[in-house]
Amino acid sequence: MHAASGVVRPSNRVIAACLEAAVAAPSVMNTQPWRFRVRRTGIDVFVDRARQLPVADPDGREMFISVGAALLNLRLALLEHGCQPVIRRSPGGHGDPVATIGFGPPAAPDATVRALVGAIGRRHTNRRPYAELVVPVSVLDELRAAATTEGAVISLVHPASRNAILSLARCADEQLRGDEQYLRELAGWVHPAAGRGDGLTAAALGAVDAAGVIPLRDTGTQDLTSAVRFESHPTLLILSTAGDASPDWLRAGQALQRCLLTATVRQLAAQPITQPLEVTPLRQLLTDLAAHRHPQMILRVGYAKPVPVTPRRPLQHALVSDSGQQVTS
Repeated sequence: MHAASGVVRPSNRVIAACLEAAVAAPSVMNTQPWRFRVRRTGIDVFVDRARQLPVADPDGREMFISVGAALLNLRLALLEHGCQPVIRRSPGGHGDPVATIGFGPPAAPDATVRALVGAIGRRHTNRRPYAELVVPVSVLDELRAAATTEGAVISLVHPASRNAILSLARCADEQLRGDEQYLRELAGWVHPAAGRGDGLTAAALGAVDAAGVIPLRDTGTQDLTSAVRFESHPTLLILSTAGDASPDWLRAGQALQRCLLTATVRQLAAQPITQPLEVTPLRQLLTDLAAHRHPQMILRVGYAKPVPVTPRRPLQHALVSDSGQQVTS
């Protein structure tokens, strides 16, 4: 690292390692809708609108949440390497970065940062059955604290409301599958086998719940004859923000990722349930305007066996030069 006036410029090797951590973030349908531009004083973070889902995510809300998750990974990785990230957010208009992480003064990472960074490579969305085990209150409190740290709120869904939310998810999935444009969009991101660096495979999507309790996204690729038993009383969480514009979505993504990494540290599996938030009337049912809570993500959490890693594109595919062109090797 080179320091001047108290500012640290990490080495190219460190910057590359931090960007590799960033692209390990989760994203809607594994679209990886992020781009990065490395400059002398920091890293610009962009949304890649070419990877937006125009049918399922017409406003780009889930796209911004995905980029926010990558932004959180990048912040943590820089701090773990001894560089204090200095965040400057922007409106993120077409062609503009949604945030810039400046290289700040030297900083010593604490045990929490080291643990969260260590969990980046182990965090994987798990759509498989979970064990019939109760998540301890202490762990749920840690997840709440993680969301609060990033300016969001995460709430445990009361058992009395759980079935209603799962029902909304099933209704949303059925409604979405009635849209031919949605089906074509889905088909573009679901692959029968590994080979591409993005999207989802049938293996990543997991099995079907024999009891129909857990509403996995119906992609038309699941083997309905091999349905398995899922947990009968899933633990659901709702992550929400006070506002509902692109800065709030970016904040939600950072909060989501901090929660997911915290869950990973505590050996907890997690699966986003997004369908009811992709259908506007159903999302409105989960919105509490009086309490200023706009739902950004529903999470199913529990204990489960590890799942395969989802693919990632080579890092250079996510880099752009100062001229705005994609960097190629």
